[in-house]
Amino acid sequence: MAIGATQRRVALTARSCYVVLIFLATLTDLHPHFVASEVPPRLLRAVTSLMDMSARDAVDGVRNIALFAGFGAVWVVTSLSGRIWRSAWHAALVGSAISLIVEACQLVSPVRVASLVDVTTNTAGTLVGAWMICLLIVWVYGARRRKSFVGIPAFLFAGSYAVSTAMEAFTPLFGDTLLSRMSGGVVDRIEQAWREMQASSVFDLRWLDLPIFVPAGFFLVAATAELGMPYRSSWLIVAGAGAVASVVIEVVHGVAGQPIIWGAALVHALSVAAGAWCGTWILPRGSRRIRGRERPMVLLCAYLALVVYWSWRPFYPDLSITSLREQFSAVHWIPLQALSVRVDLFSVTDIVSQFLLYLPVGALLAVWPVRLRGPWRSLLPAVYFAIVLEAGKIVIAERFFDITHILIQVAGAVIGWIVVRRSGFTVYGEMWPPAQTTSSGWRPRESERGKRRRPVRPS
Repeated sequence: MAIGATQRRVALTARSCYVVLIFLATLTDLHPHFVASEVPPRLLRAVTSLMDMSARDAVDGVRNIALFAGFGAVWVVTSLSGRIWRSAWHAALVGSAISLIVEACQLVSPVRVASLVDVTTNTAGTLVGAWMICLLIVWVYGARRRKSFVGIPAFLFAGSYAVSTAMEAFTPLFGDTLLSRMSGGVVDRIEQAWREMQASSVFDLRWLDLPIFVPAGFFLVAATAELGMPYRSSWLIVAGAGAVASVVIEVVHGVAGQPIIWGAALVHALSVAAGAWCGTWILPRGSRRIRGRERPMVLLCAYLALVVYWSWRPFYPDLSITSLREQFSAVHWIPLQALSVRVDLFSVTDIVSQFLLYLPVGALLAVWPVRLRGPWRSLLPAVYFAIVLEAGKIVIAERFFDITHILIQVAGAVIGWIVVRRSGFTVYGEMWPPAQTTSSGWRPRESERGKRRRPVRPS
């Protein structure tokens, strides 16, 4: 299949933009000041950094992995050949080169610390992100001929949303109460959190999490049903797995310095079980009653409403001049800067969750665009929604506008869209067709079915 000049330009632009994003995130506030005598000690410190690592270094390493994983993902989805696994190795080489450039620049900065640990984590992050996208492409490509509820595999919604909810449980949005005197490795921190656990925490029920965790069970049942599993078996498996995962995550998040709250684990487990039960009741009945373009439209509207709740809770308005002025400060317009002030794992899980929440939106729009032409075609609705959603945080207490969220959300939608379209899925038609006047009155116009794209076989 011939590769056009436009495709090459798009791929090059996407990769270049992400490289610029990396440089903005890593070299902002560098304050370079070259002194030849200071470079050798800094270089020696960079080489020996592997021998002296702290908890802060570990968090910084996880953040580096998340940042460069996005680069690996972008590199693979913009690959113009079908050899995605080879593209993953190319991405790792380029990511390593970019990391070396960044660390070399930090050698001439009196306020930044160069480290070979960062080079290692950056390269590993690029490879992890590239491999994850490769696996996703293989899974989607293999599922293109299976029956599905809305024309795309339900595991795109189930997997993305399940991981997002797991990260929310691991680092809660309002989990600002940290355990004191946390130190040591992973096992030591878990033991300390266990010793400080309060039995009375079983009554600390986080009911605001209920609307977030219920859909996780619903989507997981939909995914297992598409694989041919009976609904009753799906409900039991999803409910059991949700209960085990809720308990394990609650115990393990002591690594992040969070206290163990058994009430939160109880709410999460019951929510997943309730969502799974709702799926066994709604899916077979809804599939018979809601057909055609109405089904993806209902799913998209419900899912976007869910994302609004996720992003805008607790819905307390704050219209003070001081708060509004802070929302428009420069730090919120520099990618990753607003989250850089938090040296904890929340800054990582927040980025990953925002990406995953929008990935299925792009995948759904790939087969059911809102309109085939005009300002609502293709991925534009996802872009509009990301901007409006982030702008709404300006007037909500305890939330803040961040350009990083918009970039990550749009990137998630774009990657979901590209993966599905390159896998050869059919564009079924417009999700919201314009009305057309006929002799019998106003009726929706039947849009033309899109042509099946030639899939790019992953190799």
